[in-house]
Amino acid sequence: MATFSIPLSLHLMAKGRYVVMMPQVMARLSPHLPFKVLPVAFPGIPRSVSVATLNGRTLAPLAERFIDCAREVAANLHQIASAYLATA
Repeated sequence: MATFSIPLSLHLMAKGRYVVMMPQVMARLSPHLPFKVLPVAFPGIPRSVSVATLNGRTLAPLAERFIDCAREVAANLHQIASAYLATA
């Protein structure tokens, strides 16, 4: 089963018959929940990320700069991931 729902993932895990994968930050933010974190090394999981804006609205200069920086970081990460996968 695949789901993006954290509550559903936690519910299934609580039933005792499922193992879930979630961002590490979720485990740190949920110390009150009775589950054990098992460290697993992944080389990275690609994800699509989008920036959405409202039609007919002008972006503030700071928002434009943020989007430019995000694109630059994404391009650098793509190059790093491509180089890693080429050697694997």
